[in-house]
Amino acid sequence: SLAPRLAERGWHVQLLFDLRKLPLHLPRLRRLPVPCVFDHMGYFPANLGVDLPVFQQFLALAQDYPWWVKLSAPYRLEAEAPWPHCSELVHAMSEQFPERLLWGSDWPHVAVATPPNTQSLLNVMPRWLPDARLRQQVLVENPARLYDFPST
Repeated sequence: SLAPRLAERGWHVQLLFDLRKLPLHLPRLRRLPVPCVFDHMGYFPANLGVDLPVFQQFLALAQDYPWWVKLSAPYRLEAEAPWPHCSELVHAMSEQFPERLLWGSDWPHVAVATPPNTQSLLNVMPRWLPDARLRQQVLVENPARLYDFPST
């Protein structure tokens, strides 16, 4: 019920739910008149991988809906840095919709026993986004477009 008011303001909805529950939420998501940002890369165990049917469904649906993904908190999806399974997820998403990826630190890292070193989260960027042009897009241009602020 809040979505039309958000749309009037040019805002978006940020969602945190396990992507494996996408079929449950899909009817409502399809009707939303605002962009959706899926936090924490879909917030599901990264070791389930890119071949997980619901992840493949998400990749396909993201072509038709204004869905964005925040590349954040890999430590919530996978225990060990440099988070190789998360890298696979990021590569799959960057091939499908690089223009709707965002980066986030997830600072101040609430509800985790041992907060990660923010520098380690930045250090993984060349592995996730090996192309400098793609990093510029994800770190600067995409957020500027979503949040409506200058990219320079």
